[in-house]
Amino acid sequence: MPEPTSPRSSRSLRDRRGLLGGLLACAVMALAAWFVLEHRRYEHARASLGRLELRDAGKSYVGYIADPEEESIALVSSASKGAPISLEGAMKTPHAIFATNAGIFSRSNDPVGLAIADGRELHPIERASGDGNFYLEPNGVFAITDEERARVIPSDRYALSTAQVKLATQSGPMLVIDGALHPALREDSPNLRIRSGVGVRRDGKIVFLVSKDPVRFWELATLFRDGFGCENALYLDGTISGAAFAGEEPTTQNGFAAVIVVARGATASGDADGS
Repeated sequence: MPEPTSPRSSRSLRDRRGLLGGLLACAVMALAAWFVLEHRRYEHARASLGRLELRDAGKSYVGYIADPEEESIALVSSASKGAPISLEGAMKTPHAIFATNAGIFSRSNDPVGLAIADGRELHPIERASGDGNFYLEPNGVFAITDEERARVIPSDRYALSTAQVKLATQSGPMLVIDGALHPALREDSPNLRIRSGVGVRRDGKIVFLVSKDPVRFWELATLFRDGFGCENALYLDGTISGAAFAGEEPTTQNGFAAVIVVARGATASGDADGS
C-alpha cells in the first residue's frame, strides 16, 4: 500500500511543476522573440539598399546592396597599367560610393578565370580542374549584362557571349546554387578566414558582403541565402579582402588586380592607376 502524500509534499510537487512550466513558457517566449527579431532584421536587410553593417551568428560584416538599374557597377582593372589597384585608388572613380576586390587573380595580377571590363574580355573563362578554392567545383561567374541585369552563374552553365556582358569576374567556389548551399561546405569546418562574396537577390539587386571576422564558407553562404534571399551567390576572395566607402578609410590597404566599383551618376572606367 503506497504511503500517503502529505499536503506539504503535494504542494511542493505542484510548486516544482509550476516553476518548470513557467521556465518552459519563458524559454518559448524568448525563442519566439528571437525568431521575430531575426526575421525582422533579415526582412529589413532584404528590403534595404546601400551600405550594410551587420552581425550574424556573432560575426561582423560590411557590404553594399546595389541596384544595377540605378547605379553603375564596373570592374576596374590594372590590366593596362600592370600595377595593383588599392581600394583607395579605385574610389577615385568619379561618384564612387563603394568598392571591393573582385575574383581570384594570380600573383602576376592576371585573372585566373573569366574577366570582362567595359565589355572587353581580359581573360577567357576557365573550365579546367585544379587545386584551391577557385577549383572547388562548381565555381562561378558574377556578371552584369548589357541590359543591366546581374547574374551569378555556375561556370559549367555559363553561356553568355562577350557581346552580351559589360562586367564579369570568375571565382570559386559557388556559395549558393539555386537556393541550395554548395555541397562541399561544412558547418563544422575548421577553416576560418576573412571572406568576401557577391549574391543576387530575387528582385535583381546585388549584395556584396565582406566579413570583418574570420568565417567559414558555410556561414557566409547561409547569410547570403537566409539573410538576403540570394538564390545564387559566389565567393570572391579570402584573407586579403576588403571594402571601401566614399569619404572613409578602406578596411585594407592591400593592392588588387581588379576591383568592383559601384558609382552613382557615371559609368566607372575599366582601368585605374595603381595607387
